[in-house]
Parts: sequence; structure tokens; C-alpha cells
Amino acid sequence: MKTCPECGMQIPNDVAYCLYCGVNANTPKQARLNRAAFFLIPGFITLICLGLTLDFGSANYFEIGMALSGYVILVYFLGALLFGVFKLFFKIPTIPGSFLKASLTSLINAFFSILAAFSIETLFLSNFLDKLGPIDLIKYHFFIVLAVYLTIQLLETAAISLKAKAKKNPEIADTFIKQIVCSYLYLEIPVDFIIVVAICFYFIQPPEKIAFWSETLIQIGANEKANALIDKGLEKYPDNAKLCFLKSNLLSERDNFLLSYNSKENQKALEFAEKASQQKPDSPTYKYYLSLQLEINKEYEKAILVASQAASLANQDAFLWMHLGDMNMKHKKYSDSIEAYKKSLTIDPDNANALNNLSYTLLTNNQDYEIALELALRSVKLMPNSVANRDTLAWAYYKCEEYTEAFDEISKLYSNNTEISPEIDFHYAAILDEMGLLNNPIETYDKMIVKPEIAINHDLLIQIVEARNKAEKKRKGKK
Repeated sequence: MKTCPECGMQIPNDVAYCLYCGVNANTPKQARLNRAAFFLIPGFITLICLGLTLDFGSANYFEIGMALSGYVILVYFLGALLFGVFKLFFKIPTIPGSFLKASLTSLINAFFSILAAFSIETLFLSNFLDKLGPIDLIKYHFFIVLAVYLTIQLLETAAISLKAKAKKNPEIADTFIKQIVCSYLYLEIPVDFIIVVAICFYFIQPPEKIAFWSETLIQIGANEKANALIDKGLEKYPDNAKLCFLKSNLLSERDNFLLSYNSKENQKALEFAEKASQQKPDSPTYKYYLSLQLEINKEYEKAILVASQAASLANQDAFLWMHLGDMNMKHKKYSDSIEAYKKSLTIDPDNANALNNLSYTLLTNNQDYEIALELALRSVKLMPNSVANRDTLAWAYYKCEEYTEAFDEISKLYSNNTEISPEIDFHYAAILDEMGLLNNPIETYDKMIVKPEIAINHDLLIQIVEARNKAEKKRKGKK
């Protein structure tokens, strides 16, 4: 008896093909080599990705290189997984090397699927995509890439299986043309795909190509090279919306730590964001990013106005309505914030973050405590591990004078050793105070007030001062 090199089953020595999986049982060496190559290649992928990120000058090249290699290896194994699924459910034939071929062609197909999706979007879908919000835009990018990749990879899986079938049953390839088709179709599919993608890419305008490669460099952390490429592009195409948009985002990302202090960089990023939005006035995505830049530059009223315009342009985009609610909440426009959150929830009623934010806004504005409690309960049910959501629920119980429930909820945050914020500390103290479990509430609040992280949080500071005054009046009333 001998062991099948493919499936590992025991078969008679005089049998040429495995009785179980049909592979050539006389090629154990080739099978072992293919299997070894299949598992060794991910190591080479990791080294290549690390080398690329280092060569392109990526910040934190090791972390980015490892993350990139993780995505590439995932695509590599996805090709083998698809082939394995088809083998399992459709009993397609295999030969040594089938899984390796599926994985290697998966890498090629994935890379050119990204180029193909970009070409499709630029040549045929640009007007449609310009009207999407930032989250929907990312989703469409992903679905287009996935649709192209799966189509090509499934054809590739069929072609690899056809080669295996011809190897096991030579009679099906009884002519020279059939032999060529069966033997090399799995190579012809990616080659033809590459040619079609190259032709489509050729017809794309130069500024869009520059934007594509710049964005690719940004994705791998090569910001300096991306910045140089964008600057060259802007010299020739100063009014290109995508290049202006990328320049604005790159300035923000590159100088994120210094943005609060560097007004020149702030202003530069804002100018490019404004230029991009002017070139694409109907783009909610560009208006969304413009609102962020306006807020960084402390133009709060204008930031809220632009955020409102973005939400109006994509009226059914829950994310943009929530962003508008966040902007209004941050600048104490509570009524407008509540309306924006409600609009977001009519579109996406199970959004835990929107439920939490609306609940907290109602509590902060001292209205509809029972409704706020119901919203907080729903948000915690949808996102039970969120510290912010559980804190909001505890505060909602407190506002509804259900102090035992409030104490139970907020105690969970401390019992789980979660990182506790000053706001949660205050809520905990306030709940204990109402339950009569705080020995010296005035001293506790006084200690909070002098903490630097609370002193710079004006809204929280006011709440603590109000709680202190309330505790002081209570103590005087007892006397």
C-alpha cells in the first residue's frame, strides 16, 4: 500500500491514480514540493511587503509592512479557499499544484481587480460616486473590487480544474487545440484580464492616475513620496478636485499632532479642502472633509453649515446626519443636534452610536429622560462592550432617579478594570452622592475640579461645580 500525495488515503501500490481523489499517485515528490511552496510563499510575501514599505520610506514601516503583508496573505489564501470550496461542493478534480496555482493567480487577480475597479469608477461611475457620502463611497469601492475579483477568480478556478480534468482524463483533450486550451487557459485568463485593464487604464486622464498612485502610497504610509507626487500633479493640474482633496488630507495626517498649534498648516489644509469642494460642489464627501477642516481652523459656524450641506446632499446617509449631530452637540446646539440624530436613526434605526449620542444629548439638555433611558438601553443591547454606551445608560438611570440601577451599571465599568475617564468618575461620584454612599461629596468634587484634564473640559467642569453646589446646599439644609 502507498499513500496518496494529495488526500493522504492508503491505496494499492499498482494503482496509478488515487481511488479517492483521482490525482496521479506516482508523483509524491512533486506534491510535496507544491505543498512546501504553498506554505513557504506567505513568508516571502511578508519580507517583500516589509521591503517595499521600507524602500518607500513609510512611517512605522514595520507595522505598516506587517499589516500590508497580512492583507496580501489573506488574498493568497482566499484563492485556495475558493478552490477548496468548489472541490468540496462540486467535486471538481485537482492535481498537485492546483491549490498553489489558485493562490498565486489570486494575488495577480486581486491587484489588477483594484486597477480595474478604479478604471470602471473613473470612466463610467464618476458622476454617481461623486454623490455618495464617505462611508458609502468606501463600501462601493470595496464591492466593485470584490465583484471584479470574484468574477475573474471563479473563472480561474474553473480553468485550473479543467487542466486537472484533462490530466486525469486525456481523452477529453483529443485534439491539439483542446490540449492547448486545457493546459494554458488558467494562464490566459489573467493575461487577458491584465491586457483589458491596461487598455482601460490607458484612457484615464493623467491627473486621475496621479491621484490613484498617490492614494496608494498614502495607504502604505509613504506620505513623503505621495506628497511629492501630489505636488507635481498640482503644478500641472492645480484645479483637480481629487488632488486638492488628497493634499488637504495629507497635510492633516502628516501634521496631526501639530495641527492645533500650526495655524499656517491648518490654513493650507483648509484652502485645499475648499478648492476640492468648489470643484465638486455636489459631493457630500468633499463637504464632509471640508467641515472637519473648518472645525480645526475654529470656524465653527461655517463648519456646521457645511456639515448640514453635506447631509442635505446625501439625504439618506445616516453617517452624515450623525456627523451633523456631533458637530451641533459639540458646540451646544442641542436642539439641532437632536434633530440630526433623529434623522440619522430614521435611516439606520439600529445604529448603536447614534442611539447613544441622541440619549446623551437629551440628558445633557435636561429633556425627555425616559426616552433617553430607552435609547440608552437599546444602544447597550446593540453594543454591550462599549464603555461610553454603558456610562450613558448609567447616567440615564441617574437622571430618571433609578439610582440602584445606575450604580449597578456604572460599577460594571470599574469591575472590568476599564480605563476610566474623568466624566465617568464624576458620574460615579454623583450616583454615590445621591445614594448617600459618598462620605464627603464636597471634598470629592473639589479634588475633581483641580485636575488638569477636568479644568480644560469646560462642560464637565460646570457639571461638577453644579453638583458641588447642590451637595453644599444639601449639607446646609441638614444643619
